[in-house]
Amino acid sequence: MAPSRTLRRAIERYRRQTGKTQSELAKEAGVQQSAISRICSSDRNRTSKPYQVLCDFMQQRGLLSGPVAAYDALDEAWDGTEEHEAALVGLIVASKGLRPGVGKASNGDG
Repeated sequence: MAPSRTLRRAIERYRRQTGKTQSELAKEAGVQQSAISRICSSDRNRTSKPYQVLCDFMQQRGLLSGPVAAYDALDEAWDGTEEHEAALVGLIVASKGLRPGVGKASNGDG
């Protein structure tokens, strides 16, 4: 599930693209306008049913995709400089060895 900041950005992007109000979006997504208002005014992670419905709604429209928690973590950690970007990329690349089966040497049996 997306952190609320990521979902909030998707909601804002969707509303800009469509010109819809929170009420119109709520009706289309099948949630109450107050749920959208709470999500748009908070950085806390949510686990409510309306929150999940909105995540699904935005994913179906291509406004939330991929590992959104990772995107949010990077957004929070990155200070905006190229040096810091390079350091974060280095950490990500180095972490691929943490995945099972990645980075293991072949024993030639295969």
